[in-house]
Amino acid sequence: MSSVNLKKEVTIAKGRSKSYSWLASFYLFEPTHELLKTLLEPNLLKAFALIFNEHYAKKAFLTLSSIANKNIEAIKDEFYSLYVVPLRGIYVPPYESCFREKNGKEFGNLWGKTTEDVLKFYHKVGFEVFYPRYVFAPDHIGLELTFMSELCSKEAKELKNGNISKAKEMKRIQLIFLRNHVLNWILDYASKIENSQRSKFYKQVAFLTKSFIQKDYKFLSLLTQEIHHE
Repeated sequence: MSSVNLKKEVTIAKGRSKSYSWLASFYLFEPTHELLKTLLEPNLLKAFALIFNEHYAKKAFLTLSSIANKNIEAIKDEFYSLYVVPLRGIYVPPYESCFREKNGKEFGNLWGKTTEDVLKFYHKVGFEVFYPRYVFAPDHIGLELTFMSELCSKEAKELKNGNISKAKEMKRIQLIFLRNHVLNWILDYASKIENSQRSKFYKQVAFLTKSFIQKDYKFLSLLTQEIHHE
């Protein structure tokens, strides 16, 4: 790999890491003026708009900024209603096990087999789980996105150190985690958020989340095919 291509690969891995971390922050932390000011900083949004690229994604960025500048209390109310307070018909559990272990239309429980599988995957790669306030299990969407961010960051570090084979292994792990876990529930989850009458701000976040994950999975799939043919 040439130095020019290597530099480009590092930049891409870092950009993907920041994108996953950015999305994760919306799910992991209670919205405050300070947090939203950081996450929705204009230059940062411009950078992400280039990564996400599609017209509808750019529109979602504008909508996020518009809503955030109006009423922080309304956004907090959305956060608690959708992610924290388990009121029937309003709460949308942000946990993989709740979606993948449904019983008919009833959500599954926390800490099901799916949760254990996710935790084993984390441990295998050496990812230490942290639990912010209101996060109760390792298969929370915010933690899964954070895990992907960490994998991308590790990939960038391996590339910078010239460990191309280890960087490729990081890509392979990312692809497996998306395929075996995130993609098995993110579309259903995002749909629930987008269709909720309580959701305005987080409707845009959910749309960007599913859009980026689908885009990134296609990107990784193509790269992995190229790796296999080298």
